[in-house]
Amino acid sequence: MSVDGLIIATERAKRPVAPKPEPQSGEGGYCPFCEGQEDKTPHEIIAYRDRNTRPNERGWRVRVVPNKFRRSKWKAISTSAATGFTTR
Repeated sequence: MSVDGLIIATERAKRPVAPKPEPQSGEGGYCPFCEGQEDKTPHEIIAYRDRNTRPNERGWRVRVVPNKFRRSKWKAISTSAATGFTTR
């Protein structure tokens, strides 16, 4: 048996099975990714924002946040040409 690659996504086991009920706003529903809900997401990695606005607050046009339940973590892996064994 030969395995070229294997991914085990242990972090995804921590994600909620069903979304928790959130209060509904008068504008069509709750959205944790909408402006004004910055406290409901992880801190931003990068954002394109209006001048004189602060990170993790209103005033952004595009905002990137890390995935709380990512599929995998990247690790450096090397394979020895001499032995064929993989090390981490």
